Amino acid sequence: MPQNVEERTKREKSLVFKVFILQILFVLAFWASKEVFGCPSRRMCNLPFCLYQISLINSFLLYLLVIDRLMT
Repeated sequence: MPQNVEERTKREKSLVFKVFILQILFVLAFWASKEVFGCPSRRMCNLPFCLYQISLINSFLLYLLVIDRLMT
């Protein structure tokens, strides 16, 4: 069943928006956890470090989604 191009475009825009909202939430959670638990530590693998890594990976995913969306 071929998909309608408009429907596909709408789904892709929705995905980019959801990933963007998640990125904002992860950054806010990172800032809050940094204030509560202190600086991120790779050795202790504390909550700020985990949230930083999740935020970093999510921002790269968002970057790739936007680039892919602009190229097509």
